[in-house]
Parts: sequence; structure tokens; C-alpha cells
Amino acid sequence: PAPGRCFRAFLWAEAAIGAWGALAPAFSSALSPAFGLLYHAAGDGGLLYALGRTLLLSVLILPPAAAMGATFPLVLACAGRGGKPKTGILYGMNALGGAAGVLTGCLWILPAVGTSRTALVAAGINLGIVLLGSGLRPGEARGIRYRKPERILFLSEPMVVLFVTGFCGMVWEVAWTRSLVLSLGPPPFAFGIILASYVLGLALGSILAGFIPPPVSRELKAAVLAAAPALALGAALALLRLPFLPSRTLGEQVLPFLPHLRLVGATAFLTLVPLCAILGACLPLWACPEPGPGARPVPSTGMLYAANSAGSFLGALAAGFILLPALGLRGSLLLMAALMAIPMYYIGKILYDRRAGVLAAFFIVFDISVLSRTLGGDPDNDTSVLLFPLIAIALFLLAYKYTNEKGFSKKGIIYTIAAGIGLGAWGYIWSGFWFVIWLIA
Repeated sequence: PAPGRCFRAFLWAEAAIGAWGALAPAFSSALSPAFGLLYHAAGDGGLLYALGRTLLLSVLILPPAAAMGATFPLVLACAGRGGKPKTGILYGMNALGGAAGVLTGCLWILPAVGTSRTALVAAGINLGIVLLGSGLRPGEARGIRYRKPERILFLSEPMVVLFVTGFCGMVWEVAWTRSLVLSLGPPPFAFGIILASYVLGLALGSILAGFIPPPVSRELKAAVLAAAPALALGAALALLRLPFLPSRTLGEQVLPFLPHLRLVGATAFLTLVPLCAILGACLPLWACPEPGPGARPVPSTGMLYAANSAGSFLGALAAGFILLPALGLRGSLLLMAALMAIPMYYIGKILYDRRAGVLAAFFIVFDISVLSRTLGGDPDNDTSVLLFPLIAIALFLLAYKYTNEKGFSKKGIIYTIAAGIGLGAWGYIWSGFWFVIWLIA
């Protein structure tokens, strides 16, 4: 193939995004009768109406979204020159631009010029990129090359990890958006703040991970994955308290909407960015090979990006139509109560043996005093109060075990850091966290 093919494909993708964005208001108006027919046929609720609405919206959104998804692998191919490009830095800059677009569009452009003109502004930016890029000769786009497509390893570890992290990340984003609506009221502001925090966290995590030189050890990857669930649970519990934040901060003083928006938005932002940074670091880390001669081959970055995006797509559908409607807040708390069996099993196993771990897991779930505050009673916040100290103690015992057996080792350091994160999240949830510190001491 001729040099510059990837660069020209990138320009065509940007042109398609801009053209579709300029015509999006007209397309939306053309689909209005179809929404009306769907409403009369299926009613304003239920699974049939939700699936039909999703199908109609996919007709409007899927074509430009597919073109957007193609731009990152194309830019990655254009940037590679004489070696592997900095995947994390490029992915981080892409996500950073997305966060800037969310903030400016939601907080400034959309209120100032309206929906239709906002679409035209975004389309103008895309077409401006095409005009600037069309002035370059193919030879000036340095490093553009074509590589023979490699065999796709759909069930390889990097593909599965990126799919699962994308799925979980989008489930958390949908849940956080619904939680923030209770605090702010107008859904566009809640959606904009959560999406900006999510994308900005992805950008920061991927940029930082992009500076880690390959190869990347499995211990570092395991530490990243271990930190994600604890941070996610802590962020979810913190966002559930957001509706009460202004009253606890200012008492009976009535807060105008703009200061209220800043207070709640800044709190949500600081809560979510650390977790989203962990998610953003996954793509550049799993795109790097592992050390050692027997390391497995890594799929292309484009395939990893596709797996992550596919997981995000299915996560959004599952969260909006299955998990949240089926479980709700109470169901989620009961699920947390059932998860207490996992750290309790490891506590019993480390202190005694595997049989003790199984018995400990059984008794922690079905003990009368615990059951009355979780599965068999009102879960309230006692579920998290019981779960987090078990996580902190289990991680501390794992760190103590590896330090005694192998001295100053990587696993000991990883479990020590994870235990500190768990204890910090526990301290954020309940003021009585100090008794775990006394227990460990």
C-alpha cells in the first residue's frame, strides 16, 4: 500500500464525524415520528420500549461513534516511527480531549448556543481538522506505515481484562450518574460531571502508565486490578452521601444552584478520578509485553481498544436495563453483604487452614448478629461497615504472610499498599474505623 494510507483514512473518519454531526439535528427530527410510534405501541416503560428506543438512538449515534473509534488506532499507526509508539500517552491525550469537550460543551457551549448550534460547533472543529490535515503531503505524515494484520486472540488475557474493565467502568458510570441526579436535579449537569470525571481519570491514568517502560510485570498489573474494586466501592458509597453534602456543610443556609453545582461537582470529581485513573492505566499496561522469554504475544492496540469499547457498550446496556432495575440500591447492598464471605475465607485460611476459611465464610454470612443487619434485615450502611474491615484485615494478613516468608518482596509491597487503601476507604465510610487499627497493632 502507498504511504499515507492510515493518515488519509484518519482524515476521512474525521470528515465523516463532522458531516454526520452537522446533519445530526435533521436526523433527530426525522426520527421523531418513529419515537412517537414506539411510544404508542409499547407505552412509556418496560423492556420493549427501552430496547426500541436504544435501537433508534443507535441509528443516530452508531455511525459517528464507529468513526470516532477508528481514529485512535489510525493515529497510533501514524505516530509509530522506528519502534512502538507511546500508546498510553496518545490514549491519554485522546481521553483528555474528550474530557475537555464534555466540560466545555455541557457547561458553556450548550447553555450559550443551544443543542443544534452546539452540534454545528463540534462539526466545524472536525472539518477544521480535515482542512488542516489535507494540506500535508503523505510523506510529511511521518512514520505512516502498514502492518500485516495479526491473528486475533479473542480469549487472551489482555483482551478479557480490557473487556471486563470496560464493562465494569461503564456500569459504575451509569450508577454514579443516577446517584448524582439526586444531588443536582438536572440530568445534563449530572451526566456532564460524571462523564468528564470518568474521561479525565482515564486520561491521567493512561498518560502516567505510558511513561512506564516495557516490559511490564504481572505483579504491577495485578496491583492495578486489585485497587479497582476497593476504590469503586468507596466511590459508590461516597456518591450515595452526596445528596446530604450541602446540608451537612452549610446547615440550614439555602445554597444557590451554581455554588451547589460547584460543591457537589468538585466532590464527585475528586472521588471518581482515582478509580478512573486505574481503569485508564489498563490499556497501556496490557498493551506492553511481560518480561521473560516465554511471555505470551500481545494483541494489537487496536484490538485491545476494541475489546475495551465492546465491554463499555455491554456495560452501559447491562447497567441501564438489567442490573440497576433488577437490583436497585437495596439489592446492591445485599450483594455487598454476600461478598463478605470472600475476605473472611482468606482470613481463616491464612490463620489456620482451608477448612477454617470455609467455616469462617459460612458463619460470617449466616451469623444471627450479622444476618439481622444484612441479608435478613435492613442492610442500610451496616453492609459496608462489615465488609471493609474484613477486606483490610485480609489484605494485611496477606502482606504479613509474604513478608515473613520472602522478606522484602514485590507481593508483600503490593498487599501492603492494598491494605492501606482498604483501611483508608474504611476510615472514610465509618468513624469507628480505629478499632481495626488497634486489632492490627
